[in-house]
Amino acid sequence: MSDPIHITPKYYLHESGTKFYEVIEIWHPDQNRFLLVKRWGKVTARFGGGEHKIEPYLGQRACSAAADKIIHQKEGRGYARTPLDWGLHAGATTFLPSTIEKALKSHFDNYDVRDGIMHQLGLEMGAHMDTAVMDEADDIISEEPAVVPEPVRGEEWGSW
Repeated sequence: MSDPIHITPKYYLHESGTKFYEVIEIWHPDQNRFLLVKRWGKVTARFGGGEHKIEPYLGQRACSAAADKIIHQKEGRGYARTPLDWGLHAGATTFLPSTIEKALKSHFDNYDVRDGIMHQLGLEMGAHMDTAVMDEADDIISEEPAVVPEPVRGEEWGSW
């Protein structure tokens, strides 16, 4: 069994209430990968959007030191740590390689961000599909389509 991937997310809100900054440390001991993901922007984009930067580090200590330096700078510029119960902030701090993709999807709207993080961790997007089914006769892996219900629109919808 592989070691879990550790995630330490920290969310900061500016005193003006109009912008946020997020620092996420990600450690994948099996692959010896250490990432610092920075995300920032207007508060309206805090749930998955905003600008981002992914920085790889050679060790956990260097990654944590870089995160602490950024946090110290932000706190000196009017940002305060704010509890957030959403995405990666919502509970678990360790994930198996087979579950990290789902956790990243719950946090980042942008596919490129998720793909970038997975690539930097030495993992591939879609490698651990929950809907994959093995066809024993031909050894073919096929995906079952997701069932998405039609939204309720009411009588007035589309009457233009």
